[in-house]
Amino acid sequence: MEPQTYPLEDFMAELVCDPAIKEEITSNLGSEKAILVFEQLGLGTLSKEIQDEVYDIVSDYIENNAIVSEELTGYSSDDCFPICVRSFGPIHWVEAQEFDPIKYFKSSSEALICAESEYSDFLNAEDEDENLEDEDEEDNLEDEDE
Repeated sequence: MEPQTYPLEDFMAELVCDPAIKEEITSNLGSEKAILVFEQLGLGTLSKEIQDEVYDIVSDYIENNAIVSEELTGYSSDDCFPICVRSFGPIHWVEAQEFDPIKYFKSSSEALICAESEYSDFLNAEDEDENLEDEDEEDNLEDEDE
């Protein structure tokens, strides 16, 4: 069973407690508007007029400042690519080159389970390539024996 994903709103109250995110909201919206946002978030609501803008600010900030907590290697037909579990505070997500991010999880272990499941075809590709190479070598040896 896949771990449950959660919307950004579920993490917003905790994220806006981060001093760097507070500063980012304040610098983008101005002091007066930021105070209103923090008051509304403290009450558990955020007005529709400002919600999208605040979510964009927070989303951009966490994506630009997240750490890679886990990294797997995916294999395509001609290359390999990183599959990363990224984390910022209480929020975790999966990113892989050329794919949309899978957002959001409450733990890096849940995100890792999702990454392993979602990208299983790419994680096992190296093993399949090695098996094909082994078969080719065996065929070549048999041809030499004949």
